[in-house]
Amino acid sequence: MSRLLLTLALLLALPCLASPWDEYAPYAKTLPALAPTPSGESHMGLIESGKPVQFRLPVPGEAVAAYRADMGSVVAYTGKGQSYQLIIRADKPDGPVAYEGPVIQDGDAWNAANRDPVDLTAALKSEHRKQGYIDLYITGIVTGDGWTVYKSNKGRPIVAQAAILTPEMLRRIEMGKQMAKRGIAILPQPQQCDLREATSRCPGSPRPRKRRPRSSCRRRSMIASRS
Repeated sequence: MSRLLLTLALLLALPCLASPWDEYAPYAKTLPALAPTPSGESHMGLIESGKPVQFRLPVPGEAVAAYRADMGSVVAYTGKGQSYQLIIRADKPDGPVAYEGPVIQDGDAWNAANRDPVDLTAALKSEHRKQGYIDLYITGIVTGDGWTVYKSNKGRPIVAQAAILTPEMLRRIEMGKQMAKRGIAILPQPQQCDLREATSRCPGSPRPRKRRPRSSCRRRSMIASRS
């Protein structure tokens, strides 16, 4: 119980942002889709407007701070229709609407819009965490055309992304904020970094060397400071 209260307190302490992914994206885990999500080569062929296609995406058992799904595999069939819209329902074909995209008049523009992952954080329920997945029913509402889904495969997987809220993740976020305030960027981000007033040094980074007099060359470093 105390750990849960600590986690909730840390979550409330985070700043409010327009999207949870502004904060959590660097810490998210990629989760490949599960059967019966369409898998194999190529696409599913012509799908009529309004017909749903089932995706089953993993859901971690831990508390999830942010969750989104890749919809880049959903595309217009010919791209020559008059309007396109993406609708996602949860749990069953006539279940609650988890996402309702805008109506877009151009097929290519619709394809491009679908490449942006869809934030489904609000759609997750405790039962999804218990069963380990969420069923999504993807529907293209199309006028003057059909739509299709590219099947999940190694080269073009259908995935979800989940940021699991743990004290370790929150510690790393706070560390990143402190580094940003000091104008320090380290790639890749270390597990631990000791930030002090005089020096900033992370485990595994080279120790600073004394500068040689009359030298115009600077030693390369993994740490880049903004002036």
